[in-house]
Amino acid sequence: MILVRSLAGVALVMFAAAACSGSASPTASAAPTLAPASIAAASPSPVATPTATPVPSPSPAPSSTPAPPKTDVTIIAQGTKFTTPDVTGPAGKQFTIGFQNLDEGASHNLHIRSAAGAEVFTGARVTGVVTTVYHVPALKAGTYPFICDVHPVEMTGTLTVP
Repeated sequence: MILVRSLAGVALVMFAAAACSGSASPTASAAPTLAPASIAAASPSPVATPTATPVPSPSPAPSSTPAPPKTDVTIIAQGTKFTTPDVTGPAGKQFTIGFQNLDEGASHNLHIRSAAGAEVFTGARVTGVVTTVYHVPALKAGTYPFICDVHPVEMTGTLTVP
């Protein structure tokens, strides 16, 4: 209501100014016309009341390493060590080992020996964050130590074949 009165006052002042400027008769064009849209646009908008919007909990970050393929055994190299130093494999049949290297920029492999020290299997070296599948020949029941040829002191483990 105050805004309408102010606008009417402005129109009256403009009309009076036009009359004092020397025009003999003021015309309708001398006074500004106010369209209803002008009044609506000039009126203040209602103040929004802030409301609490629930924020969804963040979903877990996707893993930077894809899931390894389905294998009989999984061995993980990370931080220049095997995080799975004791694993079990099947006896009397060929099996697969999913070898995950989680050390970016580092080379690792898997070298399996018999308890007597004879070479049983040597996997290819892999560098960087990668998963490879090693195909290991059938082994007799027993305990087989394994190492990484690149880090033989720090990276050791045991494969048990029951």
